[in-house]
Amino acid sequence: MRESPDSGSRSPNERLRRRQRQGRQRGLTLLFVVFVVVLVVLLAVFVPRHGNSSGSTTSASGSTTTTVAGGTGGSGSTDSTGGTGSSDSTTESTGGESTATTTYTADLTGGNSVPQVDTAASGTLTLTISADGTTVNYTLKVDHIISLTIAKLHEGKTGASGATILTLYKGPTKDGLFTGTIAHGSFKAKSLGGPLKGKTIDDLVGMIEANDVYLSIGTQTHPDGEIRGQLQ
Repeated sequence: MRESPDSGSRSPNERLRRRQRQGRQRGLTLLFVVFVVVLVVLLAVFVPRHGNSSGSTTSASGSTTTTVAGGTGGSGSTDSTGGTGSSDSTTESTGGESTATTTYTADLTGGNSVPQVDTAASGTLTLTISADGTTVNYTLKVDHIISLTIAKLHEGKTGASGATILTLYKGPTKDGLFTGTIAHGSFKAKSLGGPLKGKTIDDLVGMIEANDVYLSIGTQTHPDGEIRGQLQ
């Protein structure tokens, strides 16, 4: 039997084309694998850098502390209020060093005095305890008070009277109607008297926290106290 003249030449050509197809398939497969590897590496390197976390917690007193992570420093604060005054505790952190101050306030009215006084006068006392607990900064402001004579911190709970701890303003008498800051400054433990004589600022703070310190402002008409407020 005679063979076709080109039957022997087609077989090598087919094998060549088959090898070329296989080579292209292997090339595409290799290219795909390289692409996947590069993608995985990029995800592993860049994705974690975008993560920041923040959270907030609520204290038992109903105040909220917020902490933010991801920077070189953070700050948080907590506030609590109650009664006729309020206390604020603030913590700040800078460069790895932290400071903390605590502030107490008292709202002064005639209705808080013992006995109560019908007056249009009012006032606000602010005490701020220093971070190291050795100094107290104070600001005493009054509004529409007539002939103010004296302002003193006393030991005593709401509705009760007690010994003098410290005099914040001792004169002269503010004749006539006065509105503004009547006293501003600072004091240390050595200035404390009465039940706190020889004690520390921490002892004063303990009495305030126990609702056992009030401020009373006397006038010529009411020398024993026209307006008063409990520190909290």
